[in-house]
Amino acid sequence: MLLILDRHRRRDWHLTRARELFDRAMASAWDGEHGGMVYGIDPDGRFYDEDTYFRVQAESLAAAALLAGRMHEAGDEAAAARCWHEYERLWAYSRAHFVDHQHGAWYRILSRDNRQYSDEKNPAGKVDHHTMGACYEALSVAR
Repeated sequence: MLLILDRHRRRDWHLTRARELFDRAMASAWDGEHGGMVYGIDPDGRFYDEDTYFRVQAESLAAAALLAGRMHEAGDEAAAARCWHEYERLWAYSRAHFVDHQHGAWYRILSRDNRQYSDEKNPAGKVDHHTMGACYEALSVAR
């Protein structure tokens, strides 16, 4: 969100803080055993809600792409490459576990070991704004 705000009103601290938040999230919420970003961590950095939610993966991959683009603009190619690496890791996880390749859309919630709780996607009347928004943001950088 900081980098979207930054498009309209650029401030140096937006990029600095976005990078800090992203790095902290990837370090503390990425599940090194099963993949994906877990939903909740406690103040001590332990997982307390180990499920993975589609919206967390989507928002994280959008953040990775936006951050990669801004790091490139700032001339920090090493940081941009690291962000693209995280983007690819998040997409690979999401494609493998969340995307319903037969019927479309993304499953909503998976257990820590990537089991679906149900075939449910977003309920009727609610759009897939997290996944669509993430794709839009990533494409805006990839151009």
